[in-house]
Amino acid sequence: MSSQAEANSNATTYKPLDRAARKKCWAARDKFFEALDEKAIVDPADPQVRQNESLVEKEKAFKEACPLSWFDHFSRLRVQEAKINEYKTLMNNPKFK
Repeated sequence: MSSQAEANSNATTYKPLDRAARKKCWAARDKFFEALDEKAIVDPADPQVRQNESLVEKEKAFKEACPLSWFDHFSRLRVQEAKINEYKTLMNNPKFK
């Protein structure tokens, strides 16, 4: 199958999430990220996640409730926001002023 045919096939099978599905996705994301916060884990790809059964279950629920692209996006965004907050903290440190 050509890449154009695959793209057309994927385009016809993708169904945008309705409001209820988005709410379910966001709720699953929030539960997973809260569990990561409790364990002081920033990156959802951290190997520690695989060692904790509760985190694995919450990650699975997150992946099932959301499209994979959303899971990837929210995970990258979480890491980026943590880095930004770290830099802001450093910049507000009186040693650097």
